[in-house]
Amino acid sequence: MKIPDHLIKDYIKLGRIKISPKFDEKDLRPVGLRVHLGDEILFYEPNQVIDLSSNKFPKYTKVNISKKSFELKPGQFILGHTKERITTDKNILCELDGRSSIARLGLSVHVSAKILDGTFEGNHSGVLEIYNHSNVTYLLKAGIPIGCVTFELLLDKVSGKSKINYKIINKLVSAEGYK
Repeated sequence: MKIPDHLIKDYIKLGRIKISPKFDEKDLRPVGLRVHLGDEILFYEPNQVIDLSSNKFPKYTKVNISKKSFELKPGQFILGHTKERITTDKNILCELDGRSSIARLGLSVHVSAKILDGTFEGNHSGVLEIYNHSNVTYLLKAGIPIGCVTFELLLDKVSGKSKINYKIINKLVSAEGYK
């Protein structure tokens, strides 16, 4: 069952959903919260072979976009992160989705991994899998509204903790951000 706006607000006050930096009520939507693009992105070096059975993270370039926009070209894929760091109780699922206004322009913020698992120790930012499906270039700036997260009540608390496969992704979603 999706959690509506008034309950999201209540759950934040009760500490069942934690958002940092501080929750801004203007980001509240009828069934979710708007999230913003963080200040760093990664893009993979071209022409490499990636072994999916390996725990080795592919070669990438890191770009800080806090002062200068990044040009996302047609057909280009990058990893980003949300400015917001989200932690939830173990019976609340958090899912990332795009904004309709951005989707209509041909930009997606997740390829297939939309769950922002709040069961990690500490708070973490959501990983964005940003892809430009269009034939135009987009300027991406830190802080722009990039997506929306929704919350759903689970029938019971999850029993385990989440694991991250790649160390760089662990840094990407950790409280320290990219290293």
